Amino acid sequence: RNADALLFSLAFSEENEYNIGLQYRLKRDGAYISGAEYAALAQLAAENLTVQAHSRAMFELEWKWFDNDETDTIAGENGACYTLHISLSARVQ
Repeated sequence: RNADALLFSLAFSEENEYNIGLQYRLKRDGAYISGAEYAALAQLAAENLTVQAHSRAMFELEWKWFDNDETDTIAGENGACYTLHISLSARVQ
């Protein structure tokens, strides 16, 4: 719990050398803030979000793998590694 209101932003990036077909959606306190449809990672960025004083916010990142036999096979045969980066910046209002 926070004593002051916060203003914050979220940014996402990925390392996806083999273009694995992952898409996402983001919830805040049970409601989609990125839309209910799965979307590319770049569409999840959110700016100027607030958390009021003496409250909290719960985020949930959902992901789905949209398979592609050819791409997925190449990625698997080459020991693909997928990395997701989440950046949160915040300041007191």
